[in-house]
Amino acid sequence: MQTLKFRFNYPFKAAGERCRKEALSRPDYEPLSLFRWGNMMAMSVLAMLKAAERELGESGQAAMIAALVSVGKEIGRQILEGTELPQDTEPIEFISSYASWINREIYASPEEPRIDDSDHCSFDILWCPHQDS
Repeated sequence: MQTLKFRFNYPFKAAGERCRKEALSRPDYEPLSLFRWGNMMAMSVLAMLKAAERELGESGQAAMIAALVSVGKEIGRQILEGTELPQDTEPIEFISSYASWINREIYASPEEPRIDDSDHCSFDILWCPHQDS
């Protein structure tokens, strides 16, 4: 696993902390419930994307993409807010660390990251929460 020398922020921090405190720490709460809910939401988004494209064509697809991009930008803004790079950071090192952090913490997918050379990085997703759905 890559060692991170950057501090990234968790998006939706207050909501995550409340979830940990009021749900995940309860002895009567099954954490897999949260996975099932997230999986249902992801499958719902995919169904909405397909329906918008089927029923509304290109304009429906464009509206769905714009909504997803908007959420992605907000998540990225929250993750990077206040992040400071050490002076000895190579751009590819930051890019690889950022992508790996997103894969693990936002997409909940363990991975094996690699820095291939000074201009390229890559990774293998080891497990995806939605791979069986």
